[in-house]
Amino acid sequence: MKKIITLIMILLLACGCSSSNTEEPLSTGDKYLKVFTDNSSKNIKDIASALKDVNTDINMDTVEVFPGYLAGFSDQINDFNEGYMISPLIGSIPFVAYVFKTDDKESLKNEITEKMDMRWNICTQADSFVIADTDDLVFFMMYSTAE
Repeated sequence: MKKIITLIMILLLACGCSSSNTEEPLSTGDKYLKVFTDNSSKNIKDIASALKDVNTDINMDTVEVFPGYLAGFSDQINDFNEGYMISPLIGSIPFVAYVFKTDDKESLKNEITEKMDMRWNICTQADSFVIADTDDLVFFMMYSTAE
């Protein structure tokens, strides 16, 4: 009886160990980037709404933005036709994301990377950013990797 129980225990242990999940969880940036690329065929407002719902731990808001001074930049961002900002309701959380519709995505991406400010207010500083594009859309996000 002891041998049978020992054999069953060894088999259970072996089954449990061999079925371990080897996939690593997605980083914050990768989660948002996946939502952006998965939704790139939708309209820009729907994409912003989907991005707002990625992190359920933080209450986020989506706001339409226009060319000019935007949170997270040291100077005006002008090279876009339509845009939405996704940000936490609490301004001290180091996170801001944008989806822009543009006629010249390379020019907009250059403008963003030249003017982004990882410390956009006195109590907020990001340490990572993501920038990506599909068709006529550009996605930009700054966030903190500290969790």
